[in-house]
Amino acid sequence: MDGGADDAQLPPFWRLLNEAAAVVPLGLSPLREAVDCVGEGKGWPVMVLPGFTTDDLSTALLRRSLDRAGFHAHGWDQGFNLGLRPGLLEALEARIAAIAGQEGRKVILLGWSLGGIFARALAHRIPDLVAQVVTLGSPFSGNRHSNRAWKLYNLINDHTVDEIPEDPEFVSKPPVPTIAVWSAHDGIVSKRAARGLPEESDLAVELDVTHFGYGGTADGVRQVVELLAANLPKDPIR
Repeated sequence: MDGGADDAQLPPFWRLLNEAAAVVPLGLSPLREAVDCVGEGKGWPVMVLPGFTTDDLSTALLRRSLDRAGFHAHGWDQGFNLGLRPGLLEALEARIAAIAGQEGRKVILLGWSLGGIFARALAHRIPDLVAQVVTLGSPFSGNRHSNRAWKLYNLINDHTVDEIPEDPEFVSKPPVPTIAVWSAHDGIVSKRAARGLPEESDLAVELDVTHFGYGGTADGVRQVVELLAANLPKDPIR
């Protein structure tokens, strides 16, 4: 893996065009059959946090495939992810506490894009309920403009990406096992922003997938589920 300054630049425009191939499959996610994956989730509860401007419908295929692999997958149950709004983190804390109580175990947080930023922030706030954080193409590190969504975020919110209310901590490594997943084929988020620096996660893993493909294509879902199954948390009991 190279660490050149070019990693922080926006992905080239032609990579953005490649993202279009996953848009339709992503939209059909609730109707698609679960993907068969290698590995066993051993009953670990996973809360999947969707990306910017999407909701639990966008993660339906990913959650269904996690269930088939032996995980217990849960949606975030907060509607569309349009950015940080008052009370959102508190509502997610309550959601995680409810899942942990139901399952009798800490919860793995699997955050896609902006959802991964929230996952890292939540792990800082309630580490006693979080077993592990895994981010998928999340621009948590470095320049907050190193992604193609920041202008839209600024447009539809009453704050900017540079002035997030209450400034939740998400850049430094959470006090739980943390995996940053990134892709050289991502057309939305720069490699540097999604991979982060070595001290910002315990493990950085490159997958061969587009940004929308993490949960929108069968191959992307397979890679994600198998990554989780191969890197289960070590302490199973809450």
